[in-house]
Amino acid sequence: MASTSINIQPCKVGSSEEHNRRLKHLDYVRSELSHKNESWQSDKLTLSQHLDAVRTLVKEKTGRKLQDKATPLREGVIVIQEKTSLDDLQRFAKAVEERWGIKALQIHTHKDEGHYKGEEWKANLHAHIVFLWVNQTTGKSIKLDRSDMVQMQTLLAETLGMERGVSSDKQHLSSLQFKVEQESKKLEEIQEAVKTSVEASVKPIEDIFEAHRGVFGVKVKEVIRELSEREGEKAKGEVIEKEKVKGEIEALKSDIRREREARIDAEKKHASIKEELAEFATLVKSALGERFKAFCEDCDRYKRNFFRDIHKFQMWLGGTLKDNRGNDFSADKEAGKLLINGKTQDQLMEVQQERSRGFRR
Repeated sequence: MASTSINIQPCKVGSSEEHNRRLKHLDYVRSELSHKNESWQSDKLTLSQHLDAVRTLVKEKTGRKLQDKATPLREGVIVIQEKTSLDDLQRFAKAVEERWGIKALQIHTHKDEGHYKGEEWKANLHAHIVFLWVNQTTGKSIKLDRSDMVQMQTLLAETLGMERGVSSDKQHLSSLQFKVEQESKKLEEIQEAVKTSVEASVKPIEDIFEAHRGVFGVKVKEVIRELSEREGEKAKGEVIEKEKVKGEIEALKSDIRREREARIDAEKKHASIKEELAEFATLVKSALGERFKAFCEDCDRYKRNFFRDIHKFQMWLGGTLKDNRGNDFSADKEAGKLLINGKTQDQLMEVQQERSRGFRR
């Protein structure tokens, strides 16, 4: 089964649509295959217009202008297969929005890119998804940690019916190990060459001179010495090259150690931060009292793990949240209840029951 992965980078707003919609000539594109490409967008706005809308949203919600270094639009490149459809990618985009609140603005499949290897065409099948990486309620950038990105890779593979790709840190580590192996082989070859070079080149000539000493006369040793010196210089150069390769191998091994230590350190810090945040959330819940506790339970009653602790705090302090269906969520602090479009869950259930009774009549 083919494997898939997604690589997300800041969107190059000025050139993304030109590339994705094939508005300019590309040497690695076979135009006779471009009819296989598919495109979708959430509305009629261009990416430049979306960026202007984000600037306005951020100003309204936070009171500050969008920072120059901010990347509110990000583009994910996804490895696909020939049978992957636009519907498959839309299902993935919908799942991402429901899980993390990240909205897809455009989706493009590219099945016309690749290169020739000899006379064989090697297709580079992939897709582009442009995401809005901003919380539309708060106007702030959405933050995903390493665990979230791992989950997104798994979600992608499950949605497309493909194998999950190897994580980037493992790929990098494998690359370093491969380089070490290749350099080690090169070192062994050089050591063998150094060991045999003088014997292979000088010894046979020395034997000939010794066998015909009477013919060559008294200069035999001088000739042999000169030949030995020449081969010695050659061997010296090979020794220097060997030391250079050894140094490169040690540097690569150090890179591997640093990669492992950095990853372990990052995982420890992430676990520590999660633990501190959990303790902080517990303290805050305790300080806010029983009504806030009841409100949190009512949120979990609506849909478990749908609201994070930060969302619950935000609603309790007077804020509102909106989901992709247009529902508004807020808090009834007096009753300790979750409000959905101004009604409690019990009130909504009563409305639904009343409608059901009307249909039966």
